[in-house]
Amino acid sequence: MKKLFLAATAAIAIAAAAPADAATLIFTITNVGGDDRGDFSFTLDTTRAPDIVLADSVRYTSGIQVTYRDVPGVGNGTLSTGLTVFTSRQQGGLMLGALPFGNFRVINTTLITNTSFNSSLPRSQNLPVFRLGTFDISTTAQNSGPRPFDNYRITIAEVPEPATWAMMVIGFGAAGYGLRRRRVAYTLA
Repeated sequence: MKKLFLAATAAIAIAAAAPADAATLIFTITNVGGDDRGDFSFTLDTTRAPDIVLADSVRYTSGIQVTYRDVPGVGNGTLSTGLTVFTSRQQGGLMLGALPFGNFRVINTTLITNTSFNSSLPRSQNLPVFRLGTFDISTTAQNSGPRPFDNYRITIAEVPEPATWAMMVIGFGAAGYGLRRRRVAYTLA
């Protein structure tokens, strides 16, 4: 019982030390068919202010660590690059810049709930609000090409906060403790 109490106290301390508003999103862009440029993944701190704010997009000019895999002619790797997020006015989607083969833009799906950005406000008031989930997205414009929707899939998910991890550890610890202490009654037939 003492160990369980110590674990609970440690978990509460971790949860109290974690910032309540900080959220990190994981973006995974996966090729699901067609002529591709590989798979990509990166994270974004939702409290980070964009470097450039336009009416129909926001841009982070650098500092996005992108991991790429199976890029034809390039292979695998990680690099720091820029990110542009578009509103529905620009067919939605996002663009990763300065990759080994140039820019990579996927469109036709609005990934943010913002319909526009106000460039007269401070950049910190123009944060994109991302939709969570899995979406079909394309490198081809909606009105051109034979397969406008089926060559990529993007998944946007939140990274669990330390408080969430702490509660999971407490839950698993309590379940393990309960199973360990459970007595089994044997009956003879």
